[in-house]
Amino acid sequence: MDKLTQYLSSIKPYRDCDFIDRLNSFYTVIGTVCFAVLVSGWSFVGTPIQCWFPAYFKGWWIQYSLDYCYVQNTYFLPFTKSMPMKNYWDLIRNPIDIPESVEKREERLIGYYQWVPFILALVAVCFWMPMAFWRALNMHSGISVKTVCDMTSIVEHVEPLSRQNNVDKIAQLLDHSTVLSARLHGRNLFTGRYILLLYLAVKIYYVINAIMLFFMLQHFLGVDDSFWGARVFYNLVYGRQWEETGNFPRVTICDFEVRELGNVHRHSVQCVLMINMFNEKIFLFFWWWFAILAVLNFVNLLCWIASIIFDSFNSSYVISYLEDTNARLEMSENEFLLNVQDFVKTCLQPDGMFLLRLIGTNSGDIVSKELVNSMWKRYISRKKSNPKQLDDDQSMSEENEPILQNYGDNNNNNGPFTDDSASSSREDFKESSLNPDHLHPKRAVNLHANLKIIIRLKFIHLMFFVDSFLRALTPHNDDDLVDRVNYYYTPIIIAFFSLTLSAKQYVGQPIQCWVPAQFTGAWEQYTENYCFVQNTYFLQLTNQIPVDYVERDSREIGYYQWVPFILALQAFLFYLPCLIWRLTNWYSGISVLGITNMAVDAGNMDYETRKKNVKTVAQHIRQSLYLQRELSTNGKLFGFLIYGKHYGIYVTGLYLFIKFLYILNVVCQFLILNRFLGAQYTFWGFEILRDLAYGREWQESGHFPRVTMCDFDVRVLGNLHRWTVQCVLMINMFNEKIYLFLWWWFFIISIFTFLNFFYWIFVSFNQNMQVNFISRYLRVSDKISDTLPEQRRVGKFVRRELRPDGVFLLRIIASNAGDIIATELIKHLWTVYDAKQNYPTPPPVQSKKNMNYDKNDQSPYKEEKMPLADSN
Repeated sequence: MDKLTQYLSSIKPYRDCDFIDRLNSFYTVIGTVCFAVLVSGWSFVGTPIQCWFPAYFKGWWIQYSLDYCYVQNTYFLPFTKSMPMKNYWDLIRNPIDIPESVEKREERLIGYYQWVPFILALVAVCFWMPMAFWRALNMHSGISVKTVCDMTSIVEHVEPLSRQNNVDKIAQLLDHSTVLSARLHGRNLFTGRYILLLYLAVKIYYVINAIMLFFMLQHFLGVDDSFWGARVFYNLVYGRQWEETGNFPRVTICDFEVRELGNVHRHSVQCVLMINMFNEKIFLFFWWWFAILAVLNFVNLLCWIASIIFDSFNSSYVISYLEDTNARLEMSENEFLLNVQDFVKTCLQPDGMFLLRLIGTNSGDIVSKELVNSMWKRYISRKKSNPKQLDDDQSMSEENEPILQNYGDNNNNNGPFTDDSASSSREDFKESSLNPDHLHPKRAVNLHANLKIIIRLKFIHLMFFVDSFLRALTPHNDDDLVDRVNYYYTPIIIAFFSLTLSAKQYVGQPIQCWVPAQFTGAWEQYTENYCFVQNTYFLQLTNQIPVDYVERDSREIGYYQWVPFILALQAFLFYLPCLIWRLTNWYSGISVLGITNMAVDAGNMDYETRKKNVKTVAQHIRQSLYLQRELSTNGKLFGFLIYGKHYGIYVTGLYLFIKFLYILNVVCQFLILNRFLGAQYTFWGFEILRDLAYGREWQESGHFPRVTMCDFDVRVLGNLHRWTVQCVLMINMFNEKIYLFLWWWFFIISIFTFLNFFYWIFVSFNQNMQVNFISRYLRVSDKISDTLPEQRRVGKFVRRELRPDGVFLLRIIASNAGDIIATELIKHLWTVYDAKQNYPTPPPVQSKKNMNYDKNDQSPYKEEKMPLADSN
């Protein structure tokens, strides 16, 4: 429950987007989840369907029919050809007979009501995914948009002096990141506009998503026109009810067949779908909501595109915040406008303008004005110190060189950023560890009660296991996004499915059987419990029940009892490689998780905090890599591990091994699914989807059958009596949807994991890639040039100082913490290395056996061994 609360609390309206984005990623998701929970509770716990049965139907026949009619499609048939307009108590004058042809009945089938919870869950995921990618990918710009926006929201409510100090810190960070991006990536399409282009991609996705879901509802509900929502609303306003229109009918007809005495009997019953009353309101709301969202998203996208294309919009936006500045009063109008245009182009750039607009939208004009003024002062100060560079419009690296040289000289007041978070991180960083004898009614009741107790105990144990497993699931920063999809998001999805099926299977009624009329209630309960714990077999209704028991056994399906446990096992297998990584990477002597946590610390926005963290991380990396080189490879039990550490490839090799385990795990998951489900196809995910697309139902294909046969023997008066009953497995309706989704999910994960594995192999063992990666950051810091001798020095630095493990750690830090931290960390490591090369360490002191000691030492100092001074 704590984990569920944590997940729900993570879905909240952050300030790293505008109001239209929050309508999509927060309010729509919350509303959809609420509707899904409502419909799921009614469908899985309540009674979503009730039918009018013949008087001779037994209670268990009724329950069997209800379960069958819910998992199988029903069809709508109006009562009369023309509805009475005034007196509803008149007898029906023109009744419509039930069609005799089965094909005509199937043309009227409606079966969407079983899928409603799954479709609503899919809608919620479609609206949540773009914001998840936005928050995961904007970090690669070196700026945490969420942290900046959260900081400005805090700054908005503090006193003016403290607010100004912290605004200066934000301006310093944005200014530094702009220069760093230009020098690191050069002039290309993404320079200075990476965040903006990523945000526009999210905006485009929201437009496509709303339109796509708008038409998906039409296909899902099986309506003919795209404006069915307006038509349903019109019918409701003018009093045309579902009896006349057929929209979300409450009363339908259900046909089902039962084997009795070797014959197949068809029954037709009339059912009321109360759940359709809610479905009508829910889908009518979503039709209008998607239409409104599509319009709002499209208009909002055009507004953001216009702010990019037209520079005059950006200049006017900045000028509105610089109206009363002293710098404007000192300049002429034309000079001021030229400086503003250059300020927007070279200092702010598209990413800076985007962040200013975003901050203004969420935190108000006060913070935006102070932030623009702070960045304007920095721009004017640089222009006065280097007017020639700015006037000549030279490269970005030359114009902003003073920023990199003098960065961090001002604004040492931490404001809301204190050293507590950094110091606590450093402290943590330094410390880092069934066979009844007789079927008597009383005995049957006791047996049924015992079975219920056993089943509930199993469910309780499973719940404890899943709860403990969920508590251990936490995303970390010592890996990449593909790893987190494998060990975090996938187990969460599978564990959710496991809990859902467990609740339905062990608390509800997973199976209902059509038993003979002479069976008592206790016998019926015994039969259903036995048929659930024992395997049943699928047989098409057109086929005769085999006389040979061996043939019946060959048709058995028994996976439905094990589904929650298999899902729990699959979730654990996805987490297992991560567990191995956590338990073994410390053996390298490098605290991978500790240094990455310090690198992504939100306090790193403050220069002094970042400087301390960079120094601590660099010192730990340098000392760990040095100790690895000093390890001997002889006489060790696990010599191959020591060998890997000695040559600096232990962490890299271990990480690649974990990547390989993820690939192996996905392949094994496919094999488990095929073996467990007994599928007829190797790629049964494709085949089942094709069967559903071509209308090939389970009665024909046999995939996840809803109706099966069950044989059981009972001892009566010393003789064995065999009974054969027909059962409906409602749980298989959910199994079909879950495993179809999981198959495709595993297929997509396998592709990304496979590509990611070979990417890491290439960048980890290709020395040119390692040298280019380090050189790129050193050139930004002006530590090296592009000459051949300098490149050779970098190659020597990579081979002798960093080695594969050091480069791997820097790549992980760059991918999780951004370019700013990576640049300063590589710069610090290079500075220490370069100093050692210019001022080499003195030769070691002579060993003890070659030392001569002064025999005239006084007695208090006799134990202190000092070498004699040179007599010459």
